Amino acid sequence: MVDRETTKEELLDELAQLRQRFQELEQREKQYRQQEQALREREEWARLAIQVGRLGGWRLCLDTNCVEIDQRMREIWGEPEDTVLIPLPKVLERIHPDDRERVAAAVNAAIDPQSSGTYEIEYRLVWKDGTERWVLANGQAQFEGEGGSRRTVNFFGTALDITDRKQMETALIAQEQRYRYIFEAVGVSIWEEDFSEVKAAIDQLKTSGVQDFRQYFTEHPEFVQRAVEMVRLRDVNQASLLLFGAQTKAELLHSLPQIFTPETREAFIEELLAIATGRTQFATETVLQTLQGQQLQVWFSITFPPPSESYERVIVSLLDITERKQTEKALKRYQLLSEHSRDIVLYIRRDGQILEANQAAVNAYGYSRAELLSRTISDLRSPETYSSLNAQFSQAYQRGILFETVHRRQDGSSFPVEVSAQSTVTETEAVILSIIRDISERKQVEAEREYLLRCEQSARLAAESAERRAQFIAEAGTVLNSSLEYQSTLSSVAQLVVPTLADWCAVDILNAGGSLERLATAHIDSAKVEWGIELHRRYPPI
Repeated sequence: MVDRETTKEELLDELAQLRQRFQELEQREKQYRQQEQALREREEWARLAIQVGRLGGWRLCLDTNCVEIDQRMREIWGEPEDTVLIPLPKVLERIHPDDRERVAAAVNAAIDPQSSGTYEIEYRLVWKDGTERWVLANGQAQFEGEGGSRRTVNFFGTALDITDRKQMETALIAQEQRYRYIFEAVGVSIWEEDFSEVKAAIDQLKTSGVQDFRQYFTEHPEFVQRAVEMVRLRDVNQASLLLFGAQTKAELLHSLPQIFTPETREAFIEELLAIATGRTQFATETVLQTLQGQQLQVWFSITFPPPSESYERVIVSLLDITERKQTEKALKRYQLLSEHSRDIVLYIRRDGQILEANQAAVNAYGYSRAELLSRTISDLRSPETYSSLNAQFSQAYQRGILFETVHRRQDGSSFPVEVSAQSTVTETEAVILSIIRDISERKQVEAEREYLLRCEQSARLAAESAERRAQFIAEAGTVLNSSLEYQSTLSSVAQLVVPTLADWCAVDILNAGGSLERLATAHIDSAKVEWGIELHRRYPPI
């Protein structure tokens, strides 16, 4: 009985243990199912992320040295639908020659067992039709083992077509380069300034209830002075250095208060009012001074961004109108002079309309004065010169220009002219003062001179050619008289002929057997003499 009771208890204990193990297995299976579900969800998220991100997948099979690619990779690489494996050498061949070595080095570095296995690179891919695409590739190598036994077991990753991004980057770089080129090359003084602190200070005044800013700036000159000090100069162009007499940009960028005058302060208050009222442009005439204290009369123009945008890059342009102002004072004196000038004098508006013409213009073009004032400058230009008109007109406004062109009379005939054009300001507007001289006689003299020069050059060339021929005959005579051994003499003659008379020379004689025998061969390129000998050997003259 005791043994039977003991056995029963053992069975009950074993049953309880089995029940506990079964519950643990159920719990573990439940955890596995949860983990499996989580894994499937993560895989689905990853798949969706790859799909949304237009990522292609790839894997380098280390045992076959082939790259396995998915559908998106086939699209990126321009491969057929049935392509799955591509040998690694073929993959490298498809990479742009300038990037190929760099990509190969990055792959080798990533699969090195002693590396971290990380792979990230941008490169250009060349499609079979010659199209270039930019690709961003990311990858990770997997390793097994430690130390010296560590080895690479897998290398996989993704690729993203970034051609559009690269094109945008290239366009932005080109745009920035164009901006910088224009900024530096233009003949107008340009300043790039940071008004963000000034904008913030004015916004704070608005918040505090200030409404009449003109009155406020008048009553608080200290705010205006602080605003001047708040402006940060970011950059200036070369024209600005020349205009203000600065040696370096750094010198001018720290000299804003030094170039201010009382008139400049009034213009600056108008700038502050433009910011306060949300205007994006403001222009006026004002007075500045160089670092040496010389006054400059300038046309000041500033462009602000919309009030909602950053004021960190505000463009200011300064056009030196000092000479133009001085010209205005003398313009009336010149009007009398122009009427008695033999040169054509025209005053031309910015749109090309002729505003004024002197008597010489009436005589030269065959129009009455009223007819001239109803026409534009393009009406006086010969059609073949239209393409350059806008550029010349623009340069005349900016800094003046001297050029030659062709003008046309009322009867359709044309005549060459030299034009000196300069922007000036009348009482009402900026105009072009154009002084035009008929250079028909000068052109005729130049043509005759060119003809005589060509004749002289032809005569000189003929004389030099005759001299070379005489020299050759003399040298040939010397060679022929130098030796009685005809083979040596004829070989010397062949060498003399090249290159005086020809690029190559061959001398053949009729031997006793009645056939031609090659005695000498000469060529301007000594390396090709053997070619001539071989050509004669293979194809002897009949």
